[in-house]
Amino acid sequence: MKKLLLIAICTISSSFAFNQQTSAQLDVGGVTRDYIYYEPVIYDGSTPVPVLFVFHGLGDVATNMAQAGFNQVSDTANFIPVYLQGSTNLLSQTAWNNGTALGSTTDDLAFVAQVLDSIQAWYNIDPDRIYACGFSMGGIMSNHLYCANDEFDAIGSVGGPLATSDISGCARTNPSRVVHIHGTADGTVPYDGTALPSLSLVPETLDFWKGYSNCQDSTICRITDAAADNITVDWIQYNTCDPNNELEHYRMNGADHIWPFIPTNDIWAVKVIWNFLEGQPTGYGCTSILSIEEEAQNFELNLYPNPANDQLNIQTDAEINALEISNLEGKVVSIRTGLKTNQHSLSISNLKQGVYFIKIQTNRGQQIQKFIKN
Repeated sequence: MKKLLLIAICTISSSFAFNQQTSAQLDVGGVTRDYIYYEPVIYDGSTPVPVLFVFHGLGDVATNMAQAGFNQVSDTANFIPVYLQGSTNLLSQTAWNNGTALGSTTDDLAFVAQVLDSIQAWYNIDPDRIYACGFSMGGIMSNHLYCANDEFDAIGSVGGPLATSDISGCARTNPSRVVHIHGTADGTVPYDGTALPSLSLVPETLDFWKGYSNCQDSTICRITDAAADNITVDWIQYNTCDPNNELEHYRMNGADHIWPFIPTNDIWAVKVIWNFLEGQPTGYGCTSILSIEEEAQNFELNLYPNPANDQLNIQTDAEINALEISNLEGKVVSIRTGLKTNQHSLSISNLKQGVYFIKIQTNRGQQIQKFIKN
């Protein structure tokens, strides 16, 4: 489950202040466990600071996650990143004991608790800003930890939904603040369709946290596609949750099992997670905003050719009522109404070369897709 993370990490600047990064060990029930923590350059102990536990994916290592970018962010945001090392499962893969079929059997909850005690002994930690996040199995572990330990205020997960055992037996009692990032074409941890044994699908995970927080309303922001990576990102915000509860989802349409980063992708997982944990805006622009109900994708939609020159063909198994084309800045450049057909040939010869979004309204809901004008 570490696929593609190494690619992302290798492209990120390696100019870290490793002299402020410390490797440490703890005895946890007779087992020696390793972890890494980083002291930001601006930390002086005068005010309480957050701590962020970061969990690696299946088969990965803590030193890899320590290069993901949290250290650089902490140098200005002033928090303590902590990177724990998993132990091996029955297949000799580094893993976490998080209720999944490929999990390890060591007591990772006790490991986390002891490391947290150690960090709190060394640093002036804000007890109300203790966070966790992770990639893939590390994201699953973040969810598992969140269900078991009410000391953690908020979590972020990339490519790691809830274990089915946590869906049915989550013991959390405090308010919930969760951000989940996942690719819809994830070939390692499926977004939807057929779930892996012991794992939920992303809609099930979101439904669980939505129900836990009693969230009602939702809106979608289509993030500006600046990277032209053939991935569009929908930022889904659940707006009317119970007080002190939050839920957000970054749906990466067409993305595989990746840790998104700039400039290759439109969002950077580190920025998304940290800003959410701290309640700060991400600063990403929107091309459009709509409600979940408006977005209902219960029909087939094909655009071809894509990229297109002068004509864009639209074919659906529903009746097209109207369509709207907008550019990357969110400006509507074309509208068609009263079509009443399931296929339409649209002239785009008047459009400039570039990336556009087309919103198709049918008798069974609407969809938004991206196309390229050559």
